[in-house]
Amino acid sequence: MRFSVTWILFLFAGLMGSCGNNKIDVSAIPQFRYFIESKYTSQVENTLVIEGPGVEALSFKLSGRGFSAEVPLDQEIPVRPRTKIQYSEVGDYVVNIQFFKSDGTPLLQDTLKWSFSLESPDNPIVGFASNATNTSRVALLVSESRDPLTNEIWIEGDLSIEENPKGAWRSIPEGSKVPIRLTEEDGVKTLRVKLRNDYKNETELKTVQIRKKTTMPANCRIEVRGQGSQNRYFEILLAADNDGPLFYRVIGDIGELSTFKEFNGSGERVPIIMTQGAGKKSLTILVRDEAENYCPRKDILVTSDPDYEGEGIRIKDGKVWTDSNTLTVQPWTDGFADDQVEMYIHGNIVDDDATFQWIPFRPELDVTLQPTEGTRWVRVQYRINGNLTSFRATPVYLKPFVLIQIGTETPYKVIASNIIQLNHLTLTGCVEPYNQVAFAASYKCTPNAAAATIVYTLKDGSTITKSANFPP
Repeated sequence: MRFSVTWILFLFAGLMGSCGNNKIDVSAIPQFRYFIESKYTSQVENTLVIEGPGVEALSFKLSGRGFSAEVPLDQEIPVRPRTKIQYSEVGDYVVNIQFFKSDGTPLLQDTLKWSFSLESPDNPIVGFASNATNTSRVALLVSESRDPLTNEIWIEGDLSIEENPKGAWRSIPEGSKVPIRLTEEDGVKTLRVKLRNDYKNETELKTVQIRKKTTMPANCRIEVRGQGSQNRYFEILLAADNDGPLFYRVIGDIGELSTFKEFNGSGERVPIIMTQGAGKKSLTILVRDEAENYCPRKDILVTSDPDYEGEGIRIKDGKVWTDSNTLTVQPWTDGFADDQVEMYIHGNIVDDDATFQWIPFRPELDVTLQPTEGTRWVRVQYRINGNLTSFRATPVYLKPFVLIQIGTETPYKVIASNIIQLNHLTLTGCVEPYNQVAFAASYKCTPNAAAATIVYTLKDGSTITKSANFPP
């Protein structure tokens, strides 16, 4: 690094002033410059350089302490273009220099400084922001806590041809991020680096590595446990095939800080906390490797509802009544594809090979209702990955009817069926009017027809018509 001073003619007039009562004639001062070649050095020799047109007509004198020169000190001699200065002790040095015109008149005087040190910088703190990259263009990070005079770095290794793989010194940019370009093929890249300060003292070589990977994880799998939750807690399953660590992040309506977290790629169940309040929650799930190669993103909607049920059983086709004792039930449970699910179905049904015992989960199962007419219950309990759930049940009404309770005289009592999801009923065949009335345990009926007929209207608008003959 050069430490130089350039003297220009029009500057001298302001710098020199006068000497006693005699003014110096600055019109004859030539334009020239002088400097110590290395302001910072690890060498025991430095060089004073004097150059410019007309300097050979000048003379100069050097003085100072702690060093010697290849010219006599404190003695005026003709200007030399280059003058060697020697010293041996580390530290800071100052040389006083005076210039004279050819007639011996003083021209100017100045001091020049330099420092001599043999101390190397601290071993480099150098690395990458991550362990892997999906691009050849990366930044090598250098600690900003290094000595202010340490501003060069040597880099060699798995660099592209134009980056000089055999190594070269580079200036460390402001911000301490050195842009480099690695070789193109995937794999672990090895670099060797060292730092150099302004004295040209170097650190030891240090090895740093980064992996280049441009392929995304394979067989990416993102599953959700059902479509809802009774509370803020939800669960997802993450899996992928990858050589190296995997990370996931959930963004959207979540109640915790959204950051990338590492997970086991073999099929890890991950809990999610959603924002407070019931309703639809929008979530986006991101999965990537350490080089930021991403799996396809997964956008999901999850219902948060205190009444949500994650498992249960229903009658196929939504039946609420049946005239047949045999029907099909549909068990269901929220879960993942590789969950081990067993079920125990029981209730107002006949004991057979598939009921009243633990069996593997089936999405459909035929059951036979016990013959007693009225509301029948089919119950189920699940064992998911060895954990028991609570009991679930679904009702169905077996063989809706109309019964006539006969006494010794009229009016008779007509007994109706309390069918599940009954809205209202209409009873005809009686003198008494019963048009779209609510269910009651019985109705008084004075016959005016051969039969009592009830039309049951369910909440979905469908109707069931049943009748019973009056006694002759």
